[in-house]
Amino acid sequence: GLLAVFSVYTFANSVAVGGLRTYRTYELWSSDANISQVTPLIKQLNEISRWSKGKNTSLQVTVAGVDSPALLWALRDWSVTRSSDEKFAGNVPDVVIAPLESANTDLQSGYRGQDFSWRVYPEWELGVPLEWLQWGYLHEFSVNPEMLIVWVRNDLFLDIQNSQQ
Repeated sequence: GLLAVFSVYTFANSVAVGGLRTYRTYELWSSDANISQVTPLIKQLNEISRWSKGKNTSLQVTVAGVDSPALLWALRDWSVTRSSDEKFAGNVPDVVIAPLESANTDLQSGYRGQDFSWRVYPEWELGVPLEWLQWGYLHEFSVNPEMLIVWVRNDLFLDIQNSQQ
């Protein structure tokens, strides 16, 4: 019985070592979260910037209430302002990135939002035996995502710009 278990485990690990897994897996010794949707977030910001200003990375981005060095690194080519809350005191930024749980009525009325899964944490303490077996073979586990919402000012969208002309 042990020989069969070790054989399957060895095969699963050889697939991982061979680079045949196309997705990032969870390891027990790593306590960091996986950053899941950085490429779609930056791609979306670049598209909106290109539509409204004519070139990438030309919008003013405010990161409000999010403590993530990975997010700041992803936005390194942008003009970024950090804020501890979502009160902007007369300043109307082009883009606001905030936690999904935050609800600001000013943002909801003057902006359009898109949510992104940012950090993904495996839920080790909630695992059942079947999930541990799945982790043993594929290194997949149930996760708890941290969601961000990207608020973009309404006047930066093509449909609004076209209706004003």
